[in-house]
Amino acid sequence: MRLEELRNVVERCMRCEACEDACAFYSATHDERFSPLTKIGIARKVLNGGIIEDEDLPSIYACTLCGICERACPLHLPITEMVRGLRKILVEEGRVPEPIMKLCKNIVDRGSMTGRGPEYWRSWIPGGESFPGKAQYLYLAGCMIPFKLHELGDATIKIFRKAGLDFTILGGDERCCGLLLYDHGFIDEAKEIAERNVARIRETGAEKVVTACAACYKMYRYIYPKLVGDLGFEVLHAVDVIHDLLERGAIKPRRRIESRAAYLDPCHYTKLEGRFDKPRRILERIPGLELVELSRTMELGYCCGLSGGVGMYLRDLPGKAAMKVIEDALEKGVEKIITSCPLCMYQLSRTIKRNEVKGIEAVDLPIILWESLGE
Repeated sequence: MRLEELRNVVERCMRCEACEDACAFYSATHDERFSPLTKIGIARKVLNGGIIEDEDLPSIYACTLCGICERACPLHLPITEMVRGLRKILVEEGRVPEPIMKLCKNIVDRGSMTGRGPEYWRSWIPGGESFPGKAQYLYLAGCMIPFKLHELGDATIKIFRKAGLDFTILGGDERCCGLLLYDHGFIDEAKEIAERNVARIRETGAEKVVTACAACYKMYRYIYPKLVGDLGFEVLHAVDVIHDLLERGAIKPRRRIESRAAYLDPCHYTKLEGRFDKPRRILERIPGLELVELSRTMELGYCCGLSGGVGMYLRDLPGKAAMKVIEDALEKGVEKIITSCPLCMYQLSRTIKRNEVKGIEAVDLPIILWESLGE
């Protein structure tokens, strides 16, 4: 969407500051550059004939497009679309910051954020595992599992195997979903990625595509239909499938996990849809697990700060947002922060390690569920 089409976003803003309290980066730093109101001010300037100056770039790129500001806004103004509009202008002007540009180029040229090819997408697959060419379900690992979280892909596969699910994977033929391209204004490139991915998935005959990653879920379920039309398959998150397997009695947690835990809602999955029940119902079935809520939770819950490549341009900023989550969890006596987004798990785990925080860990839901299945 062009910035001009969002003129009323700028004109209707009442500067009530509700968005500032919600924003992960502003609430963690109180740096005016990272305020949603500063972003709106830049858009107002551009719409009145001004230009995007270099000093505006940190504000424009300090945004994961998580949408929490929009949910906090009394008018629900589409601030994320406004940010995309500003980024689209920078694409057209050839002024995308080099680290962001490199990340996007890697996805376009090689199909992964790292710039590695098919070997990258095969790297997480457990040894000795084989998968059919066609199946009812297709599991997509996403970028983060082959990058650093092999154990998450392994746990999910084991759960599906134990339940007797008819599924397969793309393996070395998987590619990045392209959400980062779309969010940074590379719309044509995102469309090409979407067309390629949808065509490959259709070859498997899969009726249901299951994503490990919340970002992939958003891209496939909500953005792909805008870019390529009807997909010909249903898009689910792994939590949706696991919840169904539990409801049908295909799997049953047995092993006790004595721990106090909080669930962190992924911005691009549960918060996106306002469906907060499924992951909590799954976790409530794990014997011994005590589930509590963080101070900020559900629709206005924390963002981990990692999505959108923010750390590539503003290296320390995502860690500051993640520490807000960790500090809240510690105050609640939480020992495990459980999520269902590999980006969240990676960012929180890395921040815990870097800050030498003791007595707490971050884990993705399939990992802790597999532990409880008693295998």
